[in-house]
Amino acid sequence: MTHGVVAIHGIGDAQPKGAFLAELVNAVADFLEEAGGRVERQFRVESQATARLTVIDPDGATHEFEFVEAYWADAFPPPSAGAVLGWMWLQVQAQLVLLGRGLRDAANDATFDPTRPVAPFRLQRLLPLYRVGMKAPPQDDTPTFCWGIRLAHGAWLATVCLLLLVAGLGLFPVLALLHVLLWLPLPSALGEWGLLGKVVQAIQVVEPFLSRVLGDTYRYVNDGAWSANVRGIVERCLVEMVRREDITDITVVAHSQGCAIAYDALAEGSPVGQALQTRPKRLTLVTLGSGVNRIFSLARNSSPYARRRFRLPLDPRVTGAHQGLALDALRRRFFWLDIYARLDPIPAGPLQNAVVQQAGLVPGQVKRRRVINGDNP
Repeated sequence: MTHGVVAIHGIGDAQPKGAFLAELVNAVADFLEEAGGRVERQFRVESQATARLTVIDPDGATHEFEFVEAYWADAFPPPSAGAVLGWMWLQVQAQLVLLGRGLRDAANDATFDPTRPVAPFRLQRLLPLYRVGMKAPPQDDTPTFCWGIRLAHGAWLATVCLLLLVAGLGLFPVLALLHVLLWLPLPSALGEWGLLGKVVQAIQVVEPFLSRVLGDTYRYVNDGAWSANVRGIVERCLVEMVRREDITDITVVAHSQGCAIAYDALAEGSPVGQALQTRPKRLTLVTLGSGVNRIFSLARNSSPYARRRFRLPLDPRVTGAHQGLALDALRRRFFWLDIYARLDPIPAGPLQNAVVQQAGLVPGQVKRRRVINGDNP
């Protein structure tokens, strides 16, 4: 029995080929060895990074895991820093609001029910203000305000609210200034400009970050042609595994922006859906620090292509939604495990219910797993 695994890395300047796959393979192998199994590791980086784990469990049964990395870091050229800044101008308010969403349960003590609808986010919801004497938030997750109020679970959240408001007002002029300074030529001798020359030099240091890191997201969301090039890499890896007779099931493990690419590769009309229609297999999607919430939010203020593309549901031939199956059968066909850290600003909280609904999934096909991760935002 061979289990197929497709690994999809996130954004990053000069992401090394095989780096994310090696991290994943080592983590799986170390865990299984600590559980009492014996693991033989094979790892190869050539035109594509691949790996194989042969696992012998304590009872003597043998399991094979075959890994392949869908490496996309060099799949498109970086855009200019100015283009990314212009795009950020349209995005900043919505992204700050989404960032605040991830701070609502900073104490990590709320009971999470994925089947309950989440009310639209409002900035004041960062402040857990309730009626005097109330021991728990209202069941509809809406704060009740009155003259007699008390702060619960840390007054520092009030400071966070204020900082977000100030940042929202201040980022627009900052972005405008950055846009101008990035295009100023540096003088031959910085001393000629004194302090201004040093400021310009410091500003221009961020250009590679804007172009080669945030630029990955800009290019993927905004540019349909280059986006298709990235998506095609993941689709080809998945289709190849689906067509192999020796692979019984497939797990997609994606990180950060790679999670949005994984969703895109499984969206309606996907070649993966066509392959699964011919050779049905269980597919599990594991998203780590998912960028799906944020990419879908960014798409709303982006190109017409982005607004169309990122509204697609998952292909029903992938999820089994077109067959009218019972919940157990649907879970055996497709399951999504979303793992997020409570203060990670990229996912900004758990996978949104709106995403689950758009995907065409039933609640039982999705599980959100919150981790603490050292409380390092």
